Amino acid sequence: MKKNNIKLCSSIFKICGFILISLALVLTFYNLGEDFLAGRSSNNVLKELEDNKLVAEDFIPGTPDYMATPKMEMPTVKLDNTKYIGVITIDKIGIKLPVQGEWNFKKLRKSPAKYSGSAYLSNFIIAAHSYRSQFGRIWELKNGDKVKFEDMEGHIFEYEVIGKETISEKDGLKLEEGEWDLTLFTCSLNTQYRTVVRLRKIATY
Repeated sequence: MKKNNIKLCSSIFKICGFILISLALVLTFYNLGEDFLAGRSSNNVLKELEDNKLVAEDFIPGTPDYMATPKMEMPTVKLDNTKYIGVITIDKIGIKLPVQGEWNFKKLRKSPAKYSGSAYLSNFIIAAHSYRSQFGRIWELKNGDKVKFEDMEGHIFEYEVIGKETISEKDGLKLEEGEWDLTLFTCSLNTQYRTVVRLRKIATY
């Protein structure tokens, strides 16, 4: 009787193990698919922005320069009902991505987005998913690594990494604490924490 019970338990454990492994594989392939689609979407947007040489919809000849009016809204280009404010380039991890002007968890599947602040006010915060095609590798950045952001009028802001930290998803206010010119963040693998990279501006042109 005991042998039968042991065999039964063993069979149940094997079945449960198979189910768990199967679910893990399904989740892995789902995430890879999401990552691929996000990368393709970003590339398509970049192509449209570059090939068509679109002009920011808010730009009017004679509008005061952002240096004279830093509180001005960042100019946008609208594509498929989504407004973009610029392009972020991080050579260290091989990404160049359009940045949306409005943060929305669903829209983050397309590309990174402004979480708050502005490049003009030096309090810019950009959020993205942890896909490898987005911010999945920002934890690899080290002090001194460079990041560039180009707005829709061609102004380029260059930054360098000066720190990294991990914060709980419940401590969202910490994202905006401190005097940082640029902050990049994404979810950690277990989604309970945020990987945060802090940067200072070193040049504009």
